[in-house]
Order: sequence, then C-alpha cells, then structure tokens
Amino acid sequence: MTKIKLTPEEEALIPSYVEKWRNIAFSTRQITQQEAEEVIGFLYAVLGYKKPSIIFETNLIKAIVSLFGEHYGIFERVNPIIEFADGYQIWHK
Repeated sequence: MTKIKLTPEEEALIPSYVEKWRNIAFSTRQITQQEAEEVIGFLYAVLGYKKPSIIFETNLIKAIVSLFGEHYGIFERVNPIIEFADGYQIWHK
C-alpha cells in the first residue's frame, strides 16, 4: 500500500471533512422521491444496468399489492388491511 504525504494545509482540512461526512452518514433527513430516483439511477448506471422503473407507495402492504396483487389475485384479500393500515382506499383496476 502506498503512503501519501499530506501537506500541513491538507492535514488541517481533515477535521472539517470528517465532520462533513459524519453528518452525511448519520443524517436522518428524509429524501424526496426525485432524490431517490436520481440516486437509484446513478447507482444502476455505475453498475452498467439500465435504470429501472420505480414505484413509490406509502406503506409496505400497498407496495406488495402494487407488485404482485393482480398477478396473484391477492388484491381482494388484502384491501381491507390496506384501508385499516393507511386510512386510504385503493381501488382495483
């Protein structure tokens, strides 16, 4: 492993960079859907994959129904649970 010699000015900047990245790493700020799409798109591009289509839902049950509901015919069985959990009505297409 190659050692890199830092100048005194570069060494003096280390604490500010540590603080910056610590704040980023431990941030609990909720990101927007647009930010999430940008990050996911970037990561897929870095890995050499085509950007996926992304569906956002307000809770896990609704996400499962969106992904698998029509294919497996589970919508009618979980719809009352969705209404109770979210206070929101989803209508079957």
